[in-house]
Parts: sequence; structure tokens; C-alpha cells
Amino acid sequence: MSTSVKERICTIECPECEFDFSLEAPSKGEVIACPDCQLNLLVTGVTGETVDVELTETDAEDWGQ
Repeated sequence: MSTSVKERICTIECPECEFDFSLEAPSKGEVIACPDCQLNLLVTGVTGETVDVELTETDAEDWGQ
């Protein structure tokens, strides 16, 4: 007989567009992309099902403007 361990599913709210999405077992320090606005988010803390994220620094491309 085998038992399966369910991964922790957490809900995250994007601080930029306020889109709510789920992620399986996020880790502190992990960089994820918001599925709605595509901005990169850094996981700064995980407590139970609560995930704290902040926008990450991204290199802006020079489009000649």
C-alpha cells in the first residue's frame, strides 16, 4: 500500500495587477511570473498557505527612445 503526499497549494496575489493565482509548494527566494501581467515576483516568505511576494528588479531594454 502506498500513500501520496499532497503538495501545499498556496494562493498568491500579484502586487502589481492584483491577480490571484495558485502555486504548488513555493519556496522563499524563488522567482515566479504572474500569469496575468507576466511581471517577475520574488517569494520573500512562506508561512503555511500565505506567500509574501515583491516585484523583482528587471533589466530594462533600451528601445532607442
